Amino acid sequence: MEVINNQQHDSLNDYEIKIWDVPLDVDKQMLELYLKSFGPIKTLKFNVKNLYYEVVVRFNGKQVEEKFKDLWSLRFCKYAFRIFPSNLTKDERNLRFKYGLKLANLPVGTYAADLKDIIVQMNAKLCFVPKNRFSKNYEKERFAFVFFDNENDFNNALGKKFSFNNRGLVFVNYDAVMCHVCGSPYHRVRTCPENQRKRNMSSTHEVYQQIYSRYGVKAPRPSMGFRPLFPRNSQYQSDNLEGMYNWDEEVVQEKSLQGPSSYAEAAKKIRTVPNARTNVLTSSQSSS
Repeated sequence: MEVINNQQHDSLNDYEIKIWDVPLDVDKQMLELYLKSFGPIKTLKFNVKNLYYEVVVRFNGKQVEEKFKDLWSLRFCKYAFRIFPSNLTKDERNLRFKYGLKLANLPVGTYAADLKDIIVQMNAKLCFVPKNRFSKNYEKERFAFVFFDNENDFNNALGKKFSFNNRGLVFVNYDAVMCHVCGSPYHRVRTCPENQRKRNMSSTHEVYQQIYSRYGVKAPRPSMGFRPLFPRNSQYQSDNLEGMYNWDEEVVQEKSLQGPSSYAEAAKKIRTVPNARTNVLTSSQSSS
């Protein structure tokens, strides 16, 4: 009985946070070292949730509580992860999902860190770029989820436009349907100019394939354009409210997307496309 009481006492003195949106190809050792910079860690667990890890961190003692008091996200390298301390009230937790928008039309390979100036200018609390659920190569989406802590900042951001790496970005509603290829809110994949260019390049490559073979030329194979990961007759349903529910609660879906059971399995299936380009942000604000 005394041992049980001691364990309960230790648990009450611990401090736990849950970290969302951690990609499956994250460097676990580097992330652990980063988290230890906040304080001594008692336990660290990586739970697979669809295309991400949910990382559960239990710190040894409540000394770190003040460090996470007003944080909505953690910056790790170029990523931004949502965090949920265990001592949040229900209202505080719900607030972190209440005012969400999408920042659409991002350039290829954009990270949350690249959008820092826009996020600061719009007084947003957090931003993360999700993985494309229709990509076989585990690529990032061409839009970002952005959250605010009040209605005024939310309304002020909606419709705002920015220039970033020669792309016109715009804030749209959270449930706005985007093009799966370029992230534009103004058209779908079928009429996407970027997707059509990729298909044309692929067709040209096929036409010249016999000539390449005759002379032993290895031409770089272009992208095939968008191909749905799920068949048209699949019962998989796209969840427009990705990240808007609590993973601790049961979510009813006709067919859930199962993630790999281990990091080793995930690493075999995922080919990470490195981003060698350095993004330089030049933000210019205009009314929609």
